[in-house]
Amino acid sequence: MLLLITKNPQTVEVFSKTAGQNFEVAMSLESAFLRVRKRNYSAVVVDEKDISSYLFLSEKVMSLKTFLAKKEEKQKHIKGIEIKTPQTVAITSCKGSAGKTELIKKLISVLTGYRTLIVDMNFYDGGGDLSFEFDLPVLPHLGCFLKQKGDLKERFFACVYSLCKNVDIIQSPPKLSLIEDLRKEDLERIIFFAKENYDVIIFEIPPLSSREDLIQTAFKNSDRKVAVISGLKVELERLKHISADMVVSKTDVSELLSGKFKLVTFKDFYKILM
Repeated sequence: MLLLITKNPQTVEVFSKTAGQNFEVAMSLESAFLRVRKRNYSAVVVDEKDISSYLFLSEKVMSLKTFLAKKEEKQKHIKGIEIKTPQTVAITSCKGSAGKTELIKKLISVLTGYRTLIVDMNFYDGGGDLSFEFDLPVLPHLGCFLKQKGDLKERFFACVYSLCKNVDIIQSPPKLSLIEDLRKEDLERIIFFAKENYDVIIFEIPPLSSREDLIQTAFKNSDRKVAVISGLKVELERLKHISADMVVSKTDVSELLSGKFKLVTFKDFYKILM
């Protein structure tokens, strides 16, 4: 989530075209201060040339000009990316906090021209990390597929929340009991319909899950199986027991990986789609 500090409605409109819907607006320094105290923003963007009076808010403060320039440079770096569609990617890890959510955010930032669906499969009481990361409402979630009456299309879109332009998400339910009657055949129907309506489908899969039947269904229907690691030796040992064919790491671990995996760095994250 970003914080934009501006009094100009036109600036908000321009910013929304670059940042999507994942930002909040503060119209004064005082308002921004109160927001920053309550929430940890990925960046605080100021609609002024001189940002010196805003630096105490966060170490992530930058001018609007700098923010837009960074976005443009990022797009230049990956300009010309073309992927085969529809494509389904399963993203998992050997342990928690390895960077799955960060990788997914990076992917959707470069998939603006593609219709993308994220399916959060962090099945445990309390809801998934993506829901908290994007500050999403409780409803809808995957369990809505069971409650909605009608044909497959109606039941599918009863689960879907629009995250930003061209990006939708199916959240994990806040309680496991809400999907206790969901069968792997139901998930296969959801995936089948998604492939007909989206260019890219991304599954976020936790290291451990109480619904192994659904996890294996997601893996079975994925074109790419990606494991995100932070570079710890214990993760490299656990990779032997993970269904993955590609590894994304923040550090160079090429000498420690077997030939079973293709290594991609976080800097070149978009290559997992190519």
